[in-house]
Amino acid sequence: MKYILATLLLWGMGFATNAQDIDLFNSQGSPKAFISSDLTIYSWDGTPTAYIHQKGGIWYVYAFSGKHLGFYKNGAILNEQGKTVGAAEGKNPFIQVSAQDFPPKGEKQPTPNKQPRKAASSLAKTQPLTLEKAALVQTLVDY
Repeated sequence: MKYILATLLLWGMGFATNAQDIDLFNSQGSPKAFISSDLTIYSWDGTPTAYIHQKGGIWYVYAFSGKHLGFYKNGAILNEQGKTVGAAEGKNPFIQVSAQDFPPKGEKQPTPNKQPRKAASSLAKTQPLTLEKAALVQTLVDY
């Protein structure tokens, strides 16, 4: 029952339900990461960098360390300030995916254990998420 409910929720949020990955692109239209059907976010080389957790109708993005990184909304990954750091094709008008051949995705590597989730700190709410602060942004940011 829990699996059926999760599948319906994912379908409603635009996630693929047929075990297809959702590719995430940067502002130049290059693939940088992908979301697997189990809501793990991998860098394009297959390294697990974060995961998505739904609570109360909000889709949160967390590092495996438990650090809150941002949100998933309408096919885009947003940092804590609401700035898009990557999006699926056609989900952000500022991301134009070219019809070029992309390098193949790396094989998905094993995910680390998830640590307890932490709330965003007041400092994180007032300062932009930077390369030094989150592995997810290291794979996506070029904005």
